Amino acid sequence: MCKRCLRTFCKLCLRSIQSKATTNENINGYADIYLQKSLSAQDMKFEYIFELKYLKTDAKTNEKEAKLAEALEQLKKYRKDARFANRSDIKFVAIVFVGKSDYVAKELV
Repeated sequence: MCKRCLRTFCKLCLRSIQSKATTNENINGYADIYLQKSLSAQDMKFEYIFELKYLKTDAKTNEKEAKLAEALEQLKKYRKDARFANRSDIKFVAIVFVGKSDYVAKELV
């Protein structure tokens, strides 16, 4: 699944509960997907920032781990942005897609 397809999917599925599903520029680059709380969805506890990476189907375990580590490092940089620093209501999630049917995901804690 391409990044554009995933973004479109997120926009369609989450439009009613989120105000934005966008590529969002911050001081440390562009987050792949930033799902921001909508004013009309006050019961939503968290906003989400996703960093997406892609590998071919035949990727080895060490390649998956390296790509996941790369995504987590990018998320650490995004977390330093003034808009996100010291906020407990944002989840940072790295997702590595492997081919069309497999993925690895990890939340930055």
